[in-house]
Amino acid sequence: MTKIKKIYILSICFITLLSFIAVLYSCNGADKRELIVRKWKCENVEYTDTSIVTKKDIQDLEIVRGILRNETCQYFADGHFEASVGESIKKGSWKIDEEEKFLTLDYEKGKVRQEKYEIISLSESQMTLKVEQSIPLVFTYVAYTEKF
Repeated sequence: MTKIKKIYILSICFITLLSFIAVLYSCNGADKRELIVRKWKCENVEYTDTSIVTKKDIQDLEIVRGILRNETCQYFADGHFEASVGESIKKGSWKIDEEEKFLTLDYEKGKVRQEKYEIISLSESQMTLKVEQSIPLVFTYVAYTEKF
């Protein structure tokens, strides 16, 4: 066997091995559609750009934090969700886009019929979502456990 053939065969083996490792690695990571299916509790809400925030904005944020302090949201595998804020329960459907960058909530009732969030991070224990508005907000949720 010539030296060129040996190098060629080794190169093919190396590329095949790298491809196999890449496939295994991508299969091990759960996709976001699986990770979101659980009950979440709102832990924090923050503005993304504090340089444009007024005193009124800060006061409004404190009100929002107070309201969301006990918010929970349950995402079900069949694509529906239930969000609970105090005595109010909102229901609807959820979906994550193909690129797994955005979560869209479609509400059954209410003034707001749809909300779209950018998924900043999502793991089994924590979810961070960003909503675009005049001053973008970041919501941090933790996986709900009975000790909350």
